[in-house]
Amino acid sequence: MDSFLDKRSKTYLLIHYTDLLTLLAVCLSFYVFEITLYYSREYFSSFLVRILHSLLVFLWLIKMSPRPKSLKNCLLGISVVLANVVPYYPTDMKDSEGIIVPVLLLSASYILMTYVFMHEKSNIKLLKRQDYVLNVIIFIIVPSLFFYFIVFQGIFHSPYFNLMTFYMIVIVVMLFYGTHLRFSRYSRLLVTLGLVMITVANEINTYDLLVEHIPWVFPVSRLLSHLSRILITGGFVNEELYRRRDTLTPPYSY
Repeated sequence: MDSFLDKRSKTYLLIHYTDLLTLLAVCLSFYVFEITLYYSREYFSSFLVRILHSLLVFLWLIKMSPRPKSLKNCLLGISVVLANVVPYYPTDMKDSEGIIVPVLLLSASYILMTYVFMHEKSNIKLLKRQDYVLNVIIFIIVPSLFFYFIVFQGIFHSPYFNLMTFYMIVIVVMLFYGTHLRFSRYSRLLVTLGLVMITVANEINTYDLLVEHIPWVFPVSRLLSHLSRILITGGFVNEELYRRRDTLTPPYSY
């Protein structure tokens, strides 16, 4: 075990790059299969491939984690699955079912992820002032301005206004805690990159659904969704390996 950990400590990430690349390659294969089925109008089959992908990420998290049965891993895995069971409707279906169901499922996914982030606690007090201000501008103010000026103006008098307001609050809270985790440098970097992809995917999906149709929205948003969950779960696994090494080895610099 010691030699195994020492071998990984020589890399920038404690999680071995081949483990991450293997998961990435398999998930990209699932992504191509899903997109192909979708554009072949095999919507249900495409949905099933999406479910298999989310279960694969969940199993990878359990397999790679030093604490596979922890509550944190279970909640994170459930969050990944919930985000991928969102039914995707053709863009001309903008009825209540086509909006409310996906928003509620994604909200539940993000709430679970926020709980995991809060459980890990934040290092807000340890941030330099310029870093704190930069994080607030990028991850709080920019998404809020997008939703207010692009989305809310178009749905202010619609029945979805309260729902989308709640959804925006959930996302902002998740971003706030997720970008201030008390993680090691590279673990936090993976999680942050994943959250950036989630934010971009939400913005283009919301614009496509409620403002104006974007022809390329589905493949781009699905790719971002696939990659974001891989990065976030990878960040958590890497942090668990980092903390485990910290208890097994003398003090070191990271």
